[in-house]
Amino acid sequence: MACSLNLVKIVASLLESRAFLDATNVQGNTPLHIASGNGNTRIVKLLLGRKPELNIRNAKGRTALHQALVNFKEQEPRDEVVDLLIKRGAHVNIREANGASSISLASSVGYLWGVKKLLASNADPNQRDKDGYTALHHAVSTLTDLSVQGEIIDLLIKHGADANIGDQRGFSPVHTAAKLGNVQIIQNLLGNETDLL
Repeated sequence: MACSLNLVKIVASLLESRAFLDATNVQGNTPLHIASGNGNTRIVKLLLGRKPELNIRNAKGRTALHQALVNFKEQEPRDEVVDLLIKRGAHVNIREANGASSISLASSVGYLWGVKKLLASNADPNQRDKDGYTALHHAVSTLTDLSVQGEIIDLLIKHGADANIGDQRGFSPVHTAAKLGNVQIIQNLLGNETDLL
């Protein structure tokens, strides 16, 4: 509760009294999940100082890193929280319950800095979720800011994303871009030797 309400002094006091660091709520979230999702850098640092298990999954199969990537909009604290978690050893290739990877989550919400950080930390851009979608599929199909979308797609391709991987129906990212009528993305993908068949 103290993490949900961003009560730094109470969290510090609970940690001093040896509160169970990896306790979970009914959604399976630990204090680190909650603080990471809220972008509360001070609480995340306090918790990390006690060496919690970084890769515990909640009921949706998400880790604290997943929560940090998708749950809040303020750029600066999110960047710092993601950076702290990765530096402390959060696994960048763990998938959530539906199979989405960290890189797919960051790509689907247009989190450019997060995509860069994950790729620099050896995230696999070709991991597939349960529907066969990769980060490239997610970037092509979900982003509405065309500038950010183009940057993320270019980054993914430069880091080895395969634009020819089909989803479970056999549709590649170029098929998805064509279905959406996104000519610029089709040109970007075709410029990277994408197979149309």
